[in-house]
Amino acid sequence: MPETIEQNATQSLKVIDALDTDIIVTVQTQLAPLYDKYPFLADDYFGVPLANILAATLVFFLILGLRKLFTKIILVFLQNLAKTTKTYYDDRVISALKGPIRFVFVIIAIHLFFLLTFSEPEIIKNILDTLLVYTLFWAILAIIEALRELVYNATSKFNKDLSKEMGNFIITMIKILVGGMGLAGMLMVWGINVTA
Repeated sequence: MPETIEQNATQSLKVIDALDTDIIVTVQTQLAPLYDKYPFLADDYFGVPLANILAATLVFFLILGLRKLFTKIILVFLQNLAKTTKTYYDDRVISALKGPIRFVFVIIAIHLFFLLTFSEPEIIKNILDTLLVYTLFWAILAIIEALRELVYNATSKFNKDLSKEMGNFIITMIKILVGGMGLAGMLMVWGINVTA
């Protein structure tokens, strides 16, 4: 029986589940010798072995460190590369995406923390999926804002005197549309049928 649009949309929004890539098995394999060598690491705190809590905390801060490294190296490299082009739109887009990209690292760090402590209930998955959808639409809105001058240039071909007003109106309408789609996506994560 063919699946409905709602089922396809809900399944595609479960992005967080795809991020684990068997990390639990890998980490538990690495932690097993530590339990034998240091038995106190197997002590449970809130139902989680101490070694898992320590590993989860270490991974959390490692991902946050990678966020800073990514920002300092990759984004600075891309900004320097964009400065060599003739337009400045690519510079603005890269600068606009800095915040959303950095926030994705925080989401991944939180997901891995809960994954390693075996305490990722459905509500945490829904919150993280909602944050991912939010970040995606934040990035889209940031790109739209970064390309504001491009819209002004396009509207000035119709009427130079009203180019800013027309451009602002077009950008506002696009932002409302994108924001509505983002809100619909976030509601779908929580099982609310917005397609009806």
